[in-house]
Amino acid sequence: MVRFADLPQEVREKAVGDVFCIHCQKSYRLEEFTEREFRGTLIIEGKCPVCGGALARPVSTGIAH
Repeated sequence: MVRFADLPQEVREKAVGDVFCIHCQKSYRLEEFTEREFRGTLIIEGKCPVCGGALARPVSTGIAH
């Protein structure tokens, strides 16, 4: 599995800087998150800073599987 910390800085910034909350209908920056792999895709998960709802985003690593 590719770890989030091993990705280039610009990829990490884009991934955490624009995560959409379906409850608030707005994008937010993830300050605290966890990472996991799902079917070969790196996923970051956290909570919306406004409503506390679950946020998740697949992260494009640019590495072919």
